Amino acid sequence: VIEKREAGEALLGFDLSGPFLDEALHAVGHIPLPPYIASKRDDDERDRKDYQTIYAREEGAVAAPTAGLHFTPELFAALDAKGVERRFVT
Repeated sequence: VIEKREAGEALLGFDLSGPFLDEALHAVGHIPLPPYIASKRDDDERDRKDYQTIYAREEGAVAAPTAGLHFTPELFAALDAKGVERRFVT
């Protein structure tokens, strides 16, 4: 822990980088499931895909805004076919 911040946040430093860090995070990280799901089961490998939005660019960012979960490659393809333009705001 490099620094403890307000509201329980902490800045962390890692001795690993690149694929080693990715592997470590995958091994010990958990998907932050909504309480109504987490109370019934633990997270699993399927959740890594289900709780990721199509427009996520960075590996490891899995706490997706649920408003974006309904976008799929198929929906984007259908919108593209109709000539609908997209703008990304993040």
